[in-house]
Amino acid sequence: MFCSYLLSTIFNFNILMVVHNYISKILEMGGQERILQANALIQGICSNLFLGSGHGVGVGVIRNSEFPWRYELLYLATLYRVGLIGFIVYSLPSLFVIRGYLKVSKNKSHSWLRLVDRYMFVGFIATIIISATNPYLESFEFQWMFWCPVVYFILRQEVHKLNGINFNSNS
Repeated sequence: MFCSYLLSTIFNFNILMVVHNYISKILEMGGQERILQANALIQGICSNLFLGSGHGVGVGVIRNSEFPWRYELLYLATLYRVGLIGFIVYSLPSLFVIRGYLKVSKNKSHSWLRLVDRYMFVGFIATIIISATNPYLESFEFQWMFWCPVVYFILRQEVHKLNGINFNSNS
């Protein structure tokens, strides 16, 4: 709080106004545009019977004229495009990361590695959360935030298998 106050006085901006704007955007659920997108995507999901409409097919609400099929509500847009089965398939890497973290967190040795495991896992969860309202995972530049933890936990389990560490025991 003190650092925020100090920086706000040095750079002459109102920190309370920034916090107020941030909270109001959260309470407004992202604004009218995202509410319209959500309604249109949900209607599209239901009209396609959760089977998906395909990539490159948009709904009535267009937010970006250059990419009319791109929506800020990534998970609803994915469900609209690929349906429920495709959404589950797309979610499998996330489940691998969660399962991988739970397995390696049982091992009590190498405390510095547990810190790295937590860092990768929390970073992955943050990526999943921020991707809910932005199409980050649809762009190539941001794919590393999703795939690095996936690869990390797969390799982490493989290294433990080579070293003969059993994740199911409490040793």
